[in-house]
Amino acid sequence: MLSILLPTYDRDMLPLVEVLHQQCIEAAYPFEILVFDDASHSHWNPSNEKINSWPQCQFISHTENKGRAANRNALATAAKGTHFLFLDGDMMPQHADFILRYLKAIQEHHIVFGGIAYQTEKPTANFRLRWIYGKKREEIPVEKRQINPYATCLTSNLCIERKVFEAVQFNPTIASYGYEDLLFVKGIASTGQTITHIDNPAIHLGLEENDVFLGKTKQALENAKKMVQKGWITSKDIKALKWHKRILQWRLKPILYPILLLLAPQMKRNLRSSKPNIRIFDLYKLYYLMRN
Repeated sequence: MLSILLPTYDRDMLPLVEVLHQQCIEAAYPFEILVFDDASHSHWNPSNEKINSWPQCQFISHTENKGRAANRNALATAAKGTHFLFLDGDMMPQHADFILRYLKAIQEHHIVFGGIAYQTEKPTANFRLRWIYGKKREEIPVEKRQINPYATCLTSNLCIERKVFEAVQFNPTIASYGYEDLLFVKGIASTGQTITHIDNPAIHLGLEENDVFLGKTKQALENAKKMVQKGWITSKDIKALKWHKRILQWRLKPILYPILLLLAPQMKRNLRSSKPNIRIFDLYKLYYLMRN
């Protein structure tokens, strides 16, 4: 059985579940679809309750917030399948044979990543930064992903065998946003399991406004620093942390930080504009790390 596990927060889940349910029916393969809302108390949830009336589908809204990692673990604990397909609630399959492509791949592979895609049309300026970042850093063709399979894997569209997941799981102590997928993938790497990359992307529809994304980026960097302090990852695992460490080692902070501080207002204007520059975004992350 394939268990499709959809962690979500404050979203209308009916369109995604409808697409997945129809594809599963057409595939004629045993399945279940579990949707767990992480205590968003959303106005969408009364509508999402309709999912419970569909065969092999379940929607649950937690009464208390578990955090992104623990919510995924809860989904896996409740699942009955031999394979788990984790798909974030703000994703949508790109292909009509999305499920079939995964079912074919898991016949031979334990862990399969299909990839991430973004809409081709540019969103309005206030959502442009997240879209640019996704297009430049996350929407990677399968040929390039295969070169470095661990570094290019995300858990927002990942199919994994149950026994492999249970040997790793998500770290439930990570309650806030940021890099929980990196830690999970490092756990997979430590077991010696390989990640197979295929061309089966899901489109990321959940773009945040520029200021929201900048705030989440800061939270993610704080998470990353804590992970390094606990020895779960190293600064080499995240480019911004790697360069920050080098700047400190080379004693360049007294020179570079005043420059970045002076440029900070211009960097923010660019990142909030209709033409955000991804290199400026990288510099802004370095500025944040040096400031804190």
